[in-house]
Amino acid sequence: MSLAKAKDYIRELHKRQDNPYLWPDFLTGLPDKAAITHRLNEIYGSLGDYSIACVRIARIEPFLLKYGSNHHAEIIQWAAAILKTVSEDHGRQNFVGAMKIHDFVIIARSDQIEPILKESTTLFRKQTRKLYTEEDLSNGYIISFKRQKAEVRIGLMKFVHVLAKGNYGLPQGQFLPTLGDLCGEIELSGEDSLVLGPEHLTASILSN
Repeated sequence: MSLAKAKDYIRELHKRQDNPYLWPDFLTGLPDKAAITHRLNEIYGSLGDYSIACVRIARIEPFLLKYGSNHHAEIIQWAAAILKTVSEDHGRQNFVGAMKIHDFVIIARSDQIEPILKESTTLFRKQTRKLYTEEDLSNGYIISFKRQKAEVRIGLMKFVHVLAKGNYGLPQGQFLPTLGDLCGEIELSGEDSLVLGPEHLTASILSN
């Protein structure tokens, strides 16, 4: 897999965007939340055979703050194109949808989803590094400041994800919102990923 397929996807997307009725999500060309929910309904009882990941573009807000919004749509479209084309390379039945402006959902066979996540993360990093100055790339961060005498550094954009291989008793209606919330926590923590387990689910979530 190379970035060439993702580039082809974006080229085709731009052609189809001339008619917005062709796509549920105009910006990315991906299925929207309604389609994600429909696909989740189909496989929820088969979690284990299937796995679900919420993927977020982390640290995009600091990038936009420093560099401006000219590349905002481009970043989102590249994220969508990479996730979509890599997922399909691993299996045509794999599903990618746009959950929020910077959040995506992958539903794939459990033996395929981790390679998808690994490859997509690598390609997204390679593509987005082209948007930074050499100084920021060399530093490995774009913003630094002092907080309570400690230096805080805001790093470069990346994919972060939460991966669920089971539902652990989580009600279906709470599943996607919980993954999204945990993705936010992962981004704030500076970590790259989390594999969902019972220890991440509070009693209040499980009782809803």
